[in-house]
Amino acid sequence: MRSLSDGIDPSSREVRLTLNLMATFAEYERERIQERVQASVNAATARA
Repeated sequence: MRSLSDGIDPSSREVRLTLNLMATFAEYERERIQERVQASVNAATARA
């Protein structure tokens, strides 16, 4: 499998490692965003 738009070929270990790390960091950041949004909702609810 190869990305046609980026030219990324995940057949090597290094590329797969990099893609997995990027996915892990993206998931972490998504969870952090969700936490911040929930904290804002909680603060707004407490003020109301």
